[in-house]
Amino acid sequence: MKRLALFSLALAACTSNEPPASVQQTFFSQFAAIQSLQAQAIQQQSSFAPLDGNVSFSGACPNGGTVAETGSYSGDGTATNATFDLSLTLGNCGANGVTIDGGWDWSATTTGTSASFSVSSDVTMTSPQLTGHFVEDLTMEFSAQHFAITGSMDVDGNHYDVDFSYPN
Repeated sequence: MKRLALFSLALAACTSNEPPASVQQTFFSQFAAIQSLQAQAIQQQSSFAPLDGNVSFSGACPNGGTVAETGSYSGDGTATNATFDLSLTLGNCGANGVTIDGGWDWSATTTGTSASFSVSSDVTMTSPQLTGHFVEDLTMEFSAQHFAITGSMDVDGNHYDVDFSYPN
């Protein structure tokens, strides 16, 4: 949760074409839901850590709908030490208080001290903050000394540039 709070604060300081607060909040709601769905797939894929190999999962989402997840995952069983490249197909998938329909591709390398994520998605999402069609192409990198989010978001036809780093 600390990471999501940090992401929310960071995205608020974007370029002059920055996403409004409701778009930022909705993106991070998506991110949290995708993280929980990934954990569900990894747990069902292998009941023993470490997991190293291909992921192929199809199942029900916690709050209705379906999720299918394919790709590769290598990790020691913790959320902080993993490398993955995953594609999710979401059919009105309800998780963490949001409903997502569409596709989400993401890859990452995480350690106990840093993380780097690439996200590419085309989804329709319903959340307490906003309902809309999101097309996202973002890169996020962070460590104790550095944080950056770059890329773009299109929400219901409105384009937003994201270019933030701290420290600059």
